[in-house]
Amino acid sequence: MGTEELTQTAKDAARAAGAAANEAIGAGNDFARTAADFASGAREKVVDEASRQKKAGADYLDGLAGTLDRVAGEIDREMPFAGDMLRSAGRQAEYIADSIRNGDVRQMMRGATDFARANPTAAFGIAMLAGFGLMRLVKSGATQDGGDA
Repeated sequence: MGTEELTQTAKDAARAAGAAANEAIGAGNDFARTAADFASGAREKVVDEASRQKKAGADYLDGLAGTLDRVAGEIDREMPFAGDMLRSAGRQAEYIADSIRNGDVRQMMRGATDFARANPTAAFGIAMLAGFGLMRLVKSGATQDGGDA
């Protein structure tokens, strides 16, 4: 093989390597776009579900506020101070329900994340209490349905 043939072979190899590198870069870019699209779609699904749950939570708190108000009216004669406390708790529940209903889900999620980062112990405690409350709710539902939880 002569010098010209070796030079040509080296040039061909360099062109082929460049083309392969460009293909790899293109494939990497395609993968990155696909991953970004997937993440964006997943994020939107989470936000949509959080919005639905936000409404349900606000409605629940409104119902709780109404219940607290009714109970306060029933015990006013015997324990007026307790009635006042229950009414105050009901007003707080209504305020929180309005905040939830009118709040932006992304902003609320950011706020919860910031709180958890700043107060990890408190966030853990709240999560534990929520878990205990959820278990009691599930357990009482199973008992009412005839189960023996």
